[in-house]
Amino acid sequence: FDVVVADNVIHGFQSSGGSSVNQAGVISYGTRRSVFEHNHIYDVTHGMQIKGHELWGFEIRFNHVHDVTDFMRIHGMLEGPEGEVSTIRQNLVERFTRAFEFTTSATQVGEPDGVVVAHNLFIEQRGSAYGVLWLVVDPLEDGAVPRNIRFFNNVMADIEGGQLGSNFD
Repeated sequence: FDVVVADNVIHGFQSSGGSSVNQAGVISYGTRRSVFEHNHIYDVTHGMQIKGHELWGFEIRFNHVHDVTDFMRIHGMLEGPEGEVSTIRQNLVERFTRAFEFTTSATQVGEPDGVVVAHNLFIEQRGSAYGVLWLVVDPLEDGAVPRNIRFFNNVMADIEGGQLGSNFD
């Protein structure tokens, strides 16, 4: 791995006036082949935010994240040139509004692709109109849709919204 973020306690930057897009426990911008593991992240707006263009090869595992708006915000994560996928697995996520937001934005375009989300435990979602998994693609990007995102073998308990959401058909 090129970047390793492990064994940290990160907390205390919740936005007082609402959600700020860049207030995250961990922000990774433009990196590839990175691992985030064994971190305790809480009382932040977003647990982790992965941003950039053509990112791949992430391992996000064994983290305890709680009291957040989003567990993960992901921009531009793709399958790598040799089939490398990113995995988000075996994390404990408690007291959250939205578990995942896979998105593009004005600066981070591309179709989200090549992500495996498996064997995570999500407990106590709080009041989201968006559901647990939110897929958003820039409407200006002709024909772009998230693809090859595999979401399986996750356990969800005490989920208010209970749905998956998207802005495309």
